[in-house]
Amino acid sequence: MNKDIFISYKDSDGTLLADKLSKALEERGFSVYYNPNEYRSEDFKKKLCIAVKNCKDFILIVSQACLNDLMGNNEKSWVRFELSIAKENNKNIIPILLNGTKMPELDKVPEKLQFLPMIDNIEFLKPEKFESSPLSELIKTFKSKAEKNDIYRDEYNNNPRYNVGADFNKTLEAAQNGDFKAMYEIGNMYFYGFSNDSMTSDRDFGKAYEWFKKLSDTENQYKAYADSMLARMYYDSTVPYEKQSYEKALEYHRKSADVLKFGYSAIRVAFMQQEGRGCEFDFDAIEKYYLNFVENGDDTIKMNLADFYLRYGKFKEAAEMYNSMDNSPSVAEYQLGLLYKLGVLSDPPKPDYIQASYHFQNAINCEYPHSDAANQLGLLYFAPAGNFRKNFKMAQKYFEIAAEMGNASAQYNLGYMYEFGYVKKDVELAIQYFTLAANQGDINSPHHLAMLYQQSECRNYHKAFKYAQISASNSIPEGEFILANLLYIGRGCIADETKAYEYYKRALEHGMEQAAFMIDKIDNR
Repeated sequence: MNKDIFISYKDSDGTLLADKLSKALEERGFSVYYNPNEYRSEDFKKKLCIAVKNCKDFILIVSQACLNDLMGNNEKSWVRFELSIAKENNKNIIPILLNGTKMPELDKVPEKLQFLPMIDNIEFLKPEKFESSPLSELIKTFKSKAEKNDIYRDEYNNNPRYNVGADFNKTLEAAQNGDFKAMYEIGNMYFYGFSNDSMTSDRDFGKAYEWFKKLSDTENQYKAYADSMLARMYYDSTVPYEKQSYEKALEYHRKSADVLKFGYSAIRVAFMQQEGRGCEFDFDAIEKYYLNFVENGDDTIKMNLADFYLRYGKFKEAAEMYNSMDNSPSVAEYQLGLLYKLGVLSDPPKPDYIQASYHFQNAINCEYPHSDAANQLGLLYFAPAGNFRKNFKMAQKYFEIAAEMGNASAQYNLGYMYEFGYVKKDVELAIQYFTLAANQGDINSPHHLAMLYQQSECRNYHKAFKYAQISASNSIPEGEFILANLLYIGRGCIADETKAYEYYKRALEHGMEQAAFMIDKIDNR
């Protein structure tokens, strides 16, 4: 979990103050990372590192034992490790001198720690009595703010005009009686965490898949919408008892796009063809597919086509697409490895993933490793094409290298892998990596956080609402739909049907067809 305040201490004599301090700060509304019983496995070290990076204030309880640890040559010291991460990431380090402990003279401090005696400190002479005066002084040094008004943290459904449980039961009954519209609705309810149980809002992918598959296997007006959702589930590896499959995802997206024409699935087909996910790369086929939808005038498809043209050197065509949009995107430069990956160094274009991986690896192994190269190599292993083999463990390895260097895209990719369990499912790590990415402005992470913070193991509806707002503000369709759900149900916020309706409309306009059934609920209530 991401906390604003991190407490670092030496087990032998800092535990008492750490325990009392964490409780006192939490009572005052601060979020504190402190867990004396956490199992110190390999994952613990990773979680510890991310927790320090995500905090705002780093409290170091300096007992004599802690000081001896820091000043000695104990390279395995947890405190030294935590302090080094805090320093590297420019955290607000606050030393607390315990029981009369004094900082040593500067010439007696190891070079890497000579910053420590230079920092203003606070003395806690009697931690067992926990005097209020030094606590007040400590709080004044914080960058963190107390979340005194976090009253919606566990607010599940406060809209007096909409009872999510009752609607769920009514919709489920109609679906069980063969109503196709209700089948589509209940599938989405399971997928997005609607429930008839006021104690949970967990997603049930198994039940969602069951209803979408029933619709897909019969002829009805919701078949194409169900196909689009099945495609998403195969892409995200959420289909029960089946392996993740780009091939099946592409198959279902194509079925949906053939019926619905322009929409979410049409965009995904173009994207997957472009990236070689689930199909062979075919430049002419991709261009033709994009052009079929350009006449709709939608900026999203034009942006994708313009980016596609830029990747393959059709600069005039790209400029034409950008000029036809209200807001033109910025253009990035590509390195040699990326050029080989995109295939623009051959005519006709043909990606060379082996050469791409060779150049990406060179960039990683140089004196100053390039984080984008590590992330791109991770992507080659994560979603390979041609003769490059899929290897999720290698993908995770290179994403971690890039993420350690602060690459927001790699942090997002790691969050995605941990959320859906590509190597190992770990919701806490998923949240931490998505948060690191979101804090750097990554626009894809917030809607994942908005969903994860509605799950039982890390529930915080207030944060779910916050991240849904961020996602929607960036015009991410998924974020708009999630925000609309929260506003309509009254989850993590005061229910607001007017705003919910507005965001449902936006989500629908941006290709989220499942928003239609919620708009229909409001229109026909």
